[in-house]
Amino acid sequence: MENQDLFYLTDTMASLAGIPVRIYQGKEKIHYSSMLSFPVDPVTGEEEKVFSLKDKVGYFYTEDFYYYVYVKSKEKTIVLGPSRFRKQNKQEQRDIAFRLGLDEEDTISFCSALDQLMPFPMESLLQVALALNLVLNGERKSLTEFLLPSLPKEKEEVNESPKTGEDQQENYGHNTLNIEKKLLFYVSHGDKEGLDHFLQSMPAIRPGLLSDNALRERKNLFIVIATLVSRAAIEGGLDSEDAFTLSDLYIQRSELVHEIYEINSLIFRMISDYTERVASLKTVSSSPLVQQVYTYVQKHISEDCSIDEIAAAVFLSRSRLCTKFREESGKTVKDFVMEQKIAEAKKLLVVTTHPLSQISTYLGFSSQSYFNAVFRKAVGLSPRAYREKNTGSEEAH
Repeated sequence: MENQDLFYLTDTMASLAGIPVRIYQGKEKIHYSSMLSFPVDPVTGEEEKVFSLKDKVGYFYTEDFYYYVYVKSKEKTIVLGPSRFRKQNKQEQRDIAFRLGLDEEDTISFCSALDQLMPFPMESLLQVALALNLVLNGERKSLTEFLLPSLPKEKEEVNESPKTGEDQQENYGHNTLNIEKKLLFYVSHGDKEGLDHFLQSMPAIRPGLLSDNALRERKNLFIVIATLVSRAAIEGGLDSEDAFTLSDLYIQRSELVHEIYEINSLIFRMISDYTERVASLKTVSSSPLVQQVYTYVQKHISEDCSIDEIAAAVFLSRSRLCTKFREESGKTVKDFVMEQKIAEAKKLLVVTTHPLSQISTYLGFSSQSYFNAVFRKAVGLSPRAYREKNTGSEEAH
């Protein structure tokens, strides 16, 4: 197919689906089409993953639960996406913009474009790729080849113990129940150290059969574990809406997995994720009000987080919030908000290479000089000095 015809075809797809489409010649992007005004292509940073994929048609997902589909034909690669099972909140959108190194003006445009990106079912997006694959490669593929691959039983993990009788099955049941109780205990208590130690020493256990298909069986098991873990996290203080939304996202991601070992890896990641979130709450306070305020601030870390906004979020008057919060935490709401922003700044200074000006803007400070002054007062070092001390690298403005 001539380039101009391919450009016309992908432009039409981008218009109909409402999602960006790009074409690569080798590793060079030669065409991009989108109805949305992204200042930076959201696939930026994921290209190497695209180029490493071997199949002619398929999909991949990102750590933010966005998914893309792709088609390869000769030296060309066409990538459609991103799409997502659920829309993100504003803070999650700003997090992506921050990782891409966008300034405040571009961040606003980028988040606005993400917000206009309508959730597109994975099956529908993949069907578009399959149609494109037929046109370019002359191949007819079924959707079920990608969403429900069939794996013979004998390919299930060889380290799992075989069933040898009713007594053996009973032992599996008891062991599985004990493991389940321990895992849920670690999640609800936010015990990261205990969880890590337990996962390292956990025996191999064969789950009860839920399906005739080995991969489908493990995905069904994943759904059960996601439900249990999300409820344990809620018991530990995690916001119920956040817990269930996260569960939905992990379940959606599990449906995009081809191999059993990937499901197992995703299970451990999900359990660790929930445990770390509960641990963050536990380190703040056992007070439900303090945990509510902490959750709000974390969701709006890039914003001003005014006392009036927080009061409205926790359904208290401004004066009642200030009084009750100080009684239960020993701090003012304003000091607590700033404490959380400084904690986030310390993390970003160490784990990223973003300029101080970008970190300052991301955290909602009115200016870099104000950020420097507040950080120095709280930490005893300037942001630049703190980064140099903890990373050994110098920082530009």
